[in-house]
Order: sequence, then C-alpha cells, then structure tokens
Amino acid sequence: QLRKESDEEEEWLKQYCQEKGISFLSTREPIQEIHQTSLQSSLEAVARERRYHWLLEQVKHFSFTKIATAHTATDQVELVLMRLIRGGVSGLGGMKPFHELKGCPVIRPLLSIKRSQIQEYLEVHHVPYREDPSNDELHFFRNRVRHTLLPLLRQENPKIETHVTELCEYLQ
Repeated sequence: QLRKESDEEEEWLKQYCQEKGISFLSTREPIQEIHQTSLQSSLEAVARERRYHWLLEQVKHFSFTKIATAHTATDQVELVLMRLIRGGVSGLGGMKPFHELKGCPVIRPLLSIKRSQIQEYLEVHHVPYREDPSNDELHFFRNRVRHTLLPLLRQENPKIETHVTELCEYLQ
C-alpha cells in the first residue's frame, strides 16, 4: 500500500492468476504507519522486512520448503554499485543465490539473468506484465543508479551485468 496503483495492480494480478489457474495469495499492511514506529530508517526496508515476515508465515502455514525471489543480475549490479558508492566494502559480494532466513531456504534462481532478458522473454511469449511506476522516480538512489549510472557503464562494457555477477560469485 505504498502507491496508489497497488490496489489496481493486485486486482490485475489476481485476475491473471485466476485465468491461468495459478494460486494467488496477498496481504495488505499499512507500511507507512508501521514505519513511523519502526527502528528501520527507510520505508523500503520496512516494506521488505514485512514482506519476508509474511512470506515466512506462508511457508509455515502451507508447509512450503523454500522462498524464491525474482532478483536478477541487473538487481545485483545495482545493489553492488550502491554499496560501492556508499563506501560499504562488506557487501560487495552482493546477494547470494541461496541463504537461510530464520531456518527457511531463500533462493534467487534468476540472479544470473539480466532484467532485459526477462522482459524480452515476456514480450516474445506474450506474457503481460506491469512495471512499478516508482521505478522511474529519480529521487530513489537505486533508480538513479539504474537509469543514470548503469546505462553509462553499459556503454563502456555491454557485459557489465555478467562481469559484476562473476565478481560477486568470486567474492562470495
């Protein structure tokens, strides 16, 4: 509920899943209100924390064996660049393809695939998708890295995602 479009997006996805016979689960939480009393500094961190909390509840309720996220190689590059720019050395290994969260395995099976490859696949196979409009808002640090810095780096090295992914694997 961070954006006004979230209700419409939820309904769109729910309908799509019903049409395709895919199970659909969702929840709503007043993240802005939770953020006001949270020790977390950013709204996004609170949202991520609550999202993982909810996912862990679903794992327990349905006896799932793991959580899978859709983080891509592009997300990995953005994260590593953000950490590098902010001066963090310990996080330069980026996201791991596998880790545990409160005893539950979390996997990132798309971590070696660029976002553009996934979008191309969706277009070729006529799979509809929605873009989060806040991903274009340049007041978010990640979005400035995504839309300003990363395109410049791609001009210098079109394989930047591959090379940063390999570096992360090496550092891990």
